[in-house]
Amino acid sequence: MKRPWMIITLLLILPLFGCGDSSTAPPPAAGSAPSNPILVSGASYSGSVGTGMQYIKLTGLLANNMHSVTLAGLTDNANIYVYSDAAFTSELCRSEQPGTTAETCSPATTNASGELYIKVDGSLTTSGTSFSLAAIT
Repeated sequence: MKRPWMIITLLLILPLFGCGDSSTAPPPAAGSAPSNPILVSGASYSGSVGTGMQYIKLTGLLANNMHSVTLAGLTDNANIYVYSDAAFTSELCRSEQPGTTAETCSPATTNASGELYIKVDGSLTTSGTSFSLAAIT
């Protein structure tokens, strides 16, 4: 006769010894800045976001220049947040339109180095979305 209590005990104890799948890193804490945003030289980028966040750094823009940042070509609901710093704490603007409506965030003034930091939020999508991003003067 099998002893189900032994199986249950093993299932409870094995994770304590590091057994099981440890290949997946935990997600970053909410509000934490990424250590490696996607680096884009120029004012446009096409990509995708899953059901989390995608962080993008636009470089090579005119310093201290006002832009309108658009997120278009969405296949599901995503929102955009624009920051002036690498810590993603100094928010310049945001757009939270429903559904696949294009997002427009303005005004977004580049920092003294000609950079904008973009957070694309895919947390409201079912399985992510593709997008086209542009910073227009």
